[in-house]
Amino acid sequence: MGLTIIGEETAAPTPAAPTPAASPTPAAPTPAAAATPAAATPAAATPADPAKCTTCKDEEKKKKKTWAEEHEKEMKASLAEQKKMLEAKKADLLRNDDATKANLQKFYGSSSEETRQTTLARVDKELALNNEMSKNPSAYFQDAAEGTKPGTYAYVYPNDSTHQIYLGDAFKTAPLTGEDSQAGTLAHEMSHFSDIGGTKDNIYGATGALGLAKTDPTAALNNADSFEYYVEGVR
Repeated sequence: MGLTIIGEETAAPTPAAPTPAASPTPAAPTPAAAATPAAATPAAATPADPAKCTTCKDEEKKKKKTWAEEHEKEMKASLAEQKKMLEAKKADLLRNDDATKANLQKFYGSSSEETRQTTLARVDKELALNNEMSKNPSAYFQDAAEGTKPGTYAYVYPNDSTHQIYLGDAFKTAPLTGEDSQAGTLAHEMSHFSDIGGTKDNIYGATGALGLAKTDPTAALNNADSFEYYVEGVR
């Protein structure tokens, strides 16, 4: 509105005397000059963006970290131990000697070439997934859902292409290595993924798994706990 008033005052003298009209002429730039800062005002808002970003970052820092983020060091240690176990089993399977056959017979009830190849393929796939998970563990591990049954080690969704592993209370208190360990649990859960092994939970526990190998070799080869105890090398 201020600019409109100035325009009227400038136009009024013009008919009265052409000469004085020259003096109001410089006044024309005045409104333009006044308008310049107004036009620049939005540009002045630019510094506000970094301030907003800073605020966002502060808010993000306040957000609670996931269990995996808080325990990334421990997860890397579990993955490292799982990798050692898998590499040891791969070396054994590639040797394919009498000890290899005896080990397969013990946990799967069969030392056939098909059993060896199936197990070797599963080990190779788990090693590849282990390598990916080790780069950024917090992207793959989550706390088990609220209400998960106490004593649960972990669970997965077999067809989950993102390979998320949900960790229960039993996992968090399990030893790093050995029977029913964190490293062994990772081998168990990874074997469930359809693109890794597609195993089932036909039976739980070392005693049950060893018994299954004697009564049903096919079910043993497809049993997640059987694979876990094979990798852990228990009993």
